[in-house]
Amino acid sequence: MDRLQKKKSKRSNVERPTFLPVNPVDILMRQRLTTNNTIGYGAIRQLPLIGLIVIVALVALGQSPQRSSDVQSLPRVSSQAQFDTLSVVYDANTPYALPHVLFVIDRQHDNRIYYVNTRLYKFHKDFVNGTYLSLKRGQVFFENNYLKPNRRFVMGTIAYQTPVRKWTFEFWEGDLIPADQIKLASDIINKSFFTSVAFKPNSSRQEEASASLGLQRVLQTEISKGQDYQALNVAKTLGRIHVIPKLDEHVEIGFTGAAAAGAHLAELERAAE
Repeated sequence: MDRLQKKKSKRSNVERPTFLPVNPVDILMRQRLTTNNTIGYGAIRQLPLIGLIVIVALVALGQSPQRSSDVQSLPRVSSQAQFDTLSVVYDANTPYALPHVLFVIDRQHDNRIYYVNTRLYKFHKDFVNGTYLSLKRGQVFFENNYLKPNRRFVMGTIAYQTPVRKWTFEFWEGDLIPADQIKLASDIINKSFFTSVAFKPNSSRQEEASASLGLQRVLQTEISKGQDYQALNVAKTLGRIHVIPKLDEHVEIGFTGAAAAGAHLAELERAAE
């Protein structure tokens, strides 16, 4: 017993290092004062809390402001310029340019709308998962928010239709969104967007569902009726032209082509006679 007590007393006499809790503000100020030594660190520890807050605020003011491209989303779009900071443009510099922005309406949180920075998030699911609104993924997320009527998220796209010079909102053509949620999206968007936005149905089902809602609509037929022909794949290629001086049984140019060419050649020969 005596030896245990002696060991305890020896251990108690050993000086142990003191571990203080880490203060994030202290770390920040140490880093700042390494490059700007106008105030001693010890003097800052003596400042009252309000003074420390003021200094941190002044340090923050010296930092570069957050760029618009870093914003994940906006709760409203108040101008064309603000829309442009979020948008991606398909077919830029053409008569059919399509600037567009994704939007997400969270029905679980008072129908809050998010105008998504589409330069950062290419798909709705990327934004929803990336901002931790929901961690559901894959087939579960797809069925819950595109196929089921009692969905949490209403997800679509706002675009400027250059051929008709109108703003529209739309949903994926396979979205089975019910009529009341189309109306909900229209009401929320037109209250938080800087100009009037019409609904553009992308399927016969969406067109039928929205027909009796009293919404301003822009149909695809209206957009495409004034468009000129536009090739889907523009490219360059190479070919050869063959000059056939005489067409006989040894020349093979295909059944249809040979028959037509033979008939035409026969006419020319009869005319020459």
